[in-house]
Amino acid sequence: MESSSKLVNEKLCDAASRPLTNKECRNPLCRPVWNTSHWSECLAGCGESGVQTRMLTCSWKGNGNPAGRSCEGLPRPVLTRPCFNNCTHGTWTSNLRPIDLECVDASDYCSIVPMMKLCRFTNFRIKCCHSCSSMIEDPPS
Repeated sequence: MESSSKLVNEKLCDAASRPLTNKECRNPLCRPVWNTSHWSECLAGCGESGVQTRMLTCSWKGNGNPAGRSCEGLPRPVLTRPCFNNCTHGTWTSNLRPIDLECVDASDYCSIVPMMKLCRFTNFRIKCCHSCSSMIEDPPS
């Protein structure tokens, strides 16, 4: 049987045998994936147990663009873990006064950081330099 192709009016064709015009594509790069940031500094006083945290985002594997809620059906990575601050990241200082004129707060929330006793953590002392510089904390016992 010889095959020939002719263009005819689509009304003359059987609609049930018409091929699909769109086909689902299973591209492995077009799938959502969870992405995690690096672990935070251990949120604990010197010689104490605490927690580390990290951020979570959902993006498309192929291009890294945000994927919104597309990751909702996927297992979520762990975002917190226990830690122990063994004080190896520098020595404790009881005088946190500014050492230069570049000491400025980098967040609107810095005003409450000293009240919450968070100036003992390096990341808070850096981001809230001005607020933490006026505070003198006792070293942990």
